[in-house]
Amino acid sequence: MNTQTQRPKPTRRAFTLIELLIVIAIIALLVGILLPSLGKAREAARMMVCKSSARQLAVGQLTYGNDWKDYFAGVNTSGMGGQVDNGVGYLGDTRSDMPTTTYDWISPTMGDVARMSTNRAWRSKEIFERYGCAATKFEQVHWGGAGDLSDFVSMIQQVGIKQVSYLSPAAFHMYPNATQAARFRPIGPNGLPLSIIPRFGFTTPVSVVSTYAPRFDKVGTQLSNKVLVADGTRFLTSQQVLDFDITPNPQWYSSFTDPGPIFRGSQAYGRGGDGAPNNHKLSFRHPSEKMNVVYFDGHAGDMGVAQARRDATPWYPSNSIFTGGQSSEESQAFHTAGQVLP
Repeated sequence: MNTQTQRPKPTRRAFTLIELLIVIAIIALLVGILLPSLGKAREAARMMVCKSSARQLAVGQLTYGNDWKDYFAGVNTSGMGGQVDNGVGYLGDTRSDMPTTTYDWISPTMGDVARMSTNRAWRSKEIFERYGCAATKFEQVHWGGAGDLSDFVSMIQQVGIKQVSYLSPAAFHMYPNATQAARFRPIGPNGLPLSIIPRFGFTTPVSVVSTYAPRFDKVGTQLSNKVLVADGTRFLTSQQVLDFDITPNPQWYSSFTDPGPIFRGSQAYGRGGDGAPNNHKLSFRHPSEKMNVVYFDGHAGDMGVAQARRDATPWYPSNSIFTGGQSSEESQAFHTAGQVLP
């Protein structure tokens, strides 16, 4: 009679504490390796989304120019009515393509197609959020005053508002001097020019060519070298308070334009601007401190801090003269006083 010896069942050995710690350490190491890559991928994706938004705005300007005999939207074109009535016609509920301020070039170009709100306060929110950069992080307060202030206060209390994302170089929107601006005074109901002088710029750090007007055919000999819109965030004070300007007819720049990186005192880009030295970090907000730019021919690219502050060519019309006053250190080393910009 064969009998089978019954073998004992094997017992499962538990992890020792040391082995468990080793596994945890390996997992932590893998996470540490993967997280930076995931973070970089997320930042790169945000930069691409931001670039796409900026390019949509540029296409809106190009379309506007086709409809308005090469003039593009801005303070001295679509914003001229606000200069005449001091922005009263902008207040409250109007139209989706009505400028929110005289400097607002986004509502006239995108308001109808995007079906923006007819209310000025809520349209401002849509501009900063629907066409805002994916990398923006901070909410703002309002600055300035207006007859529809209560609309802005109510909107901010209900849902808040994000920071300004994009700015257009002001030199392309203003006339070069008072004489040239006077030539384009608006016409009154009697058929005679009004006394209002449209907005004109400065002679430093660049003196814009005297025949310039805010038209695509006046921008330059090579539109692919001239910046139409760039990442940029407005600062209010050295206390680093972010704001957006609700004044319907502000004197300078508003929340839609900026003198640009060549001007040392630029709030968005300059070393001498309000909010320095942290102001530029919110404008050059993408990896390696770069910002997205879209040119007048519609193509998009990016710029680092040094490049943006060095060459004045992208920020001013062709045949303008670099004077050097109040300019960035990088541009002073790159240009000579009296140099004509291509």
